[in-house]
Amino acid sequence: MTKEQVLRVVEQYRTYLPLNGVVAPQCADLDLPPSRLEATRHILLMCEQVEDIVEEDVEKAMRWLGFIQGVFWSSGTFSINEMREHNTKGEGDEGKRAG
Repeated sequence: MTKEQVLRVVEQYRTYLPLNGVVAPQCADLDLPPSRLEATRHILLMCEQVEDIVEEDVEKAMRWLGFIQGVFWSSGTFSINEMREHNTKGEGDEGKRAG
């Protein structure tokens, strides 16, 4: 994936989560297994940080995206096929103007 693709997918999730009642935590207790709500709050926080990470290290940003998508899949929010579509939607459209 390119930097632009990672940012596009993460932005989609940054929009989706708050629309579904998820707010980022102030801090999380990383020593305990999270509840479903805590996990989705954590991935929202991760989505907010990916923009900075992708500028320095695209591979790290892709690992974070993989973790985010793993939480979505394990919580039943999105299927593997839906996330595959998220990752490939607009592929080849970079640089094209909408409309």
